Amino acid sequence: MTKNTNLIINERVVFADEGEKFGWTGGGSIIDDDVSGRRCWLVLKASKEYPQTLPPHSEVTVILFGRVRLSGSKLKCTHSGGTYTSPNDMLNSQMTSYWVRNAKADAQGKFWIHLETDNGQALRIHQMEVMAPVNLGDTPESLGMTLLSALEP
Repeated sequence: MTKNTNLIINERVVFADEGEKFGWTGGGSIIDDDVSGRRCWLVLKASKEYPQTLPPHSEVTVILFGRVRLSGSKLKCTHSGGTYTSPNDMLNSQMTSYWVRNAKADAQGKFWIHLETDNGQALRIHQMEVMAPVNLGDTPESLGMTLLSALEP
């Protein structure tokens, strides 16, 4: 698959500076992560409403790069097209990439998203990437998304 050049939403943000959350809401603060050595956003629930209008029911690719402090949490994502809960526990020993599958815009083409854990534990988010509209078969790699798991802090 080739990189989609007709993206309406093409966001890649790194949470490294206090007060700079790029339109994401949820309180919390930017901290130094003691495990990864990266700056990250410590937050219970991260949310964003995108102002752009997408084609109705468009597919959206969302990647979160982060971790949790204690094991036993799954990533839970509620968005304009439904809910997704990761099938596996989030890692607490290192930051890793989590791909939110089947995210969609609603019938009016609006996209919003809420990210949290299934048990109320805080997330440590270093990076978010959101791209839309995408094709159902697209992968983060085919879209040219930069997954940070292999990069140094």
